[in-house]
Amino acid sequence: YLSDSTNYLIQQTNLDTALCNLNLAMGLDDPERRYELTDRLEVPAEAYEEAVIRERVLANNRSLQNAFVNRELAGLNSRLQEAARYPRITVGGNGSYNWSVSSGSGTAASGESRSIDAVVGKTFSLGLGVAATYTLADWGVRNTNIQNAQLQEISAQYAIEQLKRNLNVQATNLFATYQNQLNLVQLTEERVQ
Repeated sequence: YLSDSTNYLIQQTNLDTALCNLNLAMGLDDPERRYELTDRLEVPAEAYEEAVIRERVLANNRSLQNAFVNRELAGLNSRLQEAARYPRITVGGNGSYNWSVSSGSGTAASGESRSIDAVVGKTFSLGLGVAATYTLADWGVRNTNIQNAQLQEISAQYAIEQLKRNLNVQATNLFATYQNQLNLVQLTEERVQ
């Protein structure tokens, strides 16, 4: 009885506050003005299924989408660290073309002035280089890097699974709250009639 009376008083206070806010929003100065509903207030309840709610929660969660991206990045890092075990082959090339014209004049030892005709120079060069490198000893650094990358990948997968479990629990709680609200609406409608 005490709980029901307390809930009734809380609901009455909430109703009075809502009516005051409605009057204020409508620009009325009378905070005590009351309204009587002449039409039947019917709220169509949308029917949801728990599986649909769970699917939407998992599909629209940004944290879960970020976790999938993090797992992919961790997988790429693992493959990159594995690739460090293999020899690296580097191929490089270059080419150049140079064209120059030179001319001038000068004085010979006899004092005679002479001019030098234009001299044209053309050069063309190509270069190609190939290098292969392989680390013979790194004292376990590569293996440690590979293990760390694999652990990060496993950790990212566990983070996804944990996040999915948490989201499934949230979806279940959300559906239970929805069901409770539907039951409360139904009980309220029965009491009103």
